[in-house]
Amino acid sequence: MSRTFTIEPARSDHDLQATVELIYEYVKWLDLDISFQNFDAEIAEMPGCVALRPLGPQICEVKRLWVRNAAKGLGVGKALVAAAIKVGKQLGYQKIRLDTLSKMAAALGLYQSFGFVEIEPYYQTPLPNTHFLELDLTRCSVGSTDA
Repeated sequence: MSRTFTIEPARSDHDLQATVELIYEYVKWLDLDISFQNFDAEIAEMPGCVALRPLGPQICEVKRLWVRNAAKGLGVGKALVAAAIKVGKQLGYQKIRLDTLSKMAAALGLYQSFGFVEIEPYYQTPLPNTHFLELDLTRCSVGSTDA
């Protein structure tokens, strides 16, 4: 896998199929039954993926951040989180939330490095060791400039 990457929205059938494959790869890696989240309804060589979904008029949620093993350590995850934050701001959201599991220590650290803080659960989950995080986009400098 190349050491360079770009982050782009899925625009073609091929892009969408590659995104679906990444999501299934992520779910397989989790080794958990998350069918209650109905990820089948969400929706190569892309190194990773991330999605945003609305939770309300002022809050969005990061979903399905995943980086393939071949791309780990290249800054793809950091770039995807930064892109999600930037898009959340562009769409006018004031807060961005997510959930992650304790076994995803690297992801948890990545989110915290962007300023995400632990919050009370915002939905019921049967999965133990779930962390719920939030970032106040009105106080976040990520995505404020293209520099």
